[in-house]
Amino acid sequence: MSAKTHDATRRAVIAGLAAAPVAGLPALADAAVSTPLIEAMQRQASAWADWMNAGDDFAMDAANGPADSALWELAETPCATDADFFAKIRQMLACHDSLHGEDADATECPAILAAIRLHLG
Repeated sequence: MSAKTHDATRRAVIAGLAAAPVAGLPALADAAVSTPLIEAMQRQASAWADWMNAGDDFAMDAANGPADSALWELAETPCATDADFFAKIRQMLACHDSLHGEDADATECPAILAAIRLHLG
């Protein structure tokens, strides 16, 4: 796979998450993603939004712990299917990219690596 093809596919995946409403993730629910994973994704999305919308440094520091815990909970939630895995990684990459930019190395995110290792066994 060429770098250009990979890059376009990655952007399409991230754009797909952006199109899914975070509140209920119905687009992912329609893709037969398991209920435990949807619930973990909702908790992570909510904690992430609280952290990103924190008004000042004190509020951001207070929200950082719950956001990090929710990210690790999501990473450690088992995937029953490949659809679960791709939905999980899509959400985790979207959060990573929104913080560090699309060109940042996602392999430097230990939670993403843990999620991949858990799924691959």
